[in-house]
Amino acid sequence: MGKIFNIVRMKKVKTCAHLRNVENHNKRQEKKLSNVDYSKTQQNVELIKKEQNFNDYFESLRDKHKFKVIETGKNQTVKAVEFVFSASPDFFKDKTRNEIIEYFKDNIRILKSNYYKEKGSIISAVIHFDETTPHCHVVVVPLVKRKKLIKRGKFKGQEIEKIVLSQKEILGGVRALNNLQDVFNKELNNKAWKVDRGVKTERATHTELKEFYKDIKNLPKNTKRAEKLRNEIKELKNDKLKIFKIDRILDISEQSLAMSRTLILLKREKEQLKELNEAQQRITKKRIGNRDEKIKGLKLTILELKNENSQLKNDNNFFNSIFEQLKKFNLLEKVMQKLQQLQKQQKKQLQEQETNFLIELNEKMKQSNKYNKQELELNKNVQKMIIDHQKRP
Repeated sequence: MGKIFNIVRMKKVKTCAHLRNVENHNKRQEKKLSNVDYSKTQQNVELIKKEQNFNDYFESLRDKHKFKVIETGKNQTVKAVEFVFSASPDFFKDKTRNEIIEYFKDNIRILKSNYYKEKGSIISAVIHFDETTPHCHVVVVPLVKRKKLIKRGKFKGQEIEKIVLSQKEILGGVRALNNLQDVFNKELNNKAWKVDRGVKTERATHTELKEFYKDIKNLPKNTKRAEKLRNEIKELKNDKLKIFKIDRILDISEQSLAMSRTLILLKREKEQLKELNEAQQRITKKRIGNRDEKIKGLKLTILELKNENSQLKNDNNFFNSIFEQLKKFNLLEKVMQKLQQLQKQQKKQLQEQETNFLIELNEKMKQSNKYNKQELELNKNVQKMIIDHQKRP
């Protein structure tokens, strides 16, 4: 048995079509491939799964963090990165299914702890047991937390954290890829997985294929296994070429579609601007008409106010005259009140005089009655004397 290598392969994903292609392959939603044993597909394991499809999930991250995405051109944004983790075929010979799953989980942990640390970065992780060699596809979005200094406004001089897309900040160039291979090999060995690192001049994306060729060369040419493996390599090459062509066509289609969409959007914006301009003109005319009507109404209101003001002046003069009369009436009323007081006093005096007169009259009547009684007595005495005188001889 030769050396056993760990395999880390990665590929950048820049278009929606490519991302959809990756999802279809990883979830076995594409047309049947000759190198896949579909009777074993149900043995595949999804370690990380999102409810949304890959493109919808990316758009949800875009809406949440508002990061910039360049859809076309040389500086096209890397929307996602697909990693494939595996090892030399001999690595899996003495491993149980659970041990193989744990090996791939360790690869994901290393990826997450060293590179893609932001929450929500990993979209999917799927282990394929339905191909010749078990391997794990991991799709990540290169989210990076970047600090930005506020230069204006109320919070000038303060730093804010912003999530952006930047695969370059996470991994960098070719040297960084070599470092990635070193990191994975070192940490896997620290976790007791006895694997060798590939030769540093090898490109990480071809490690698995070269090891596959090496295994073929070590086998006798006339064995059935060698023939079978050579046929599988030929099929893989053809499939890879087809996938590359399809990706290229989809990329071109995606770019054309993006340009068509841009043109359609520009056309729509032009029509919308035209409609807005017409609507603005209609609103302006309507406002001018309303303004003229309002001016006429204001003129009539001013005239009415002038008439009302004149009427109020006349009413004011009338009320002033009445007020003057009321003043005079108030003086007359005071005179009348004085006369009434005098009348009351005279009446009181008359009542007092009348009372005194009645009292005096009553006294005189009493005296008169007394005199009358005395006169009667006198008369009686006179008559008696007369009678007595007549009786004398």
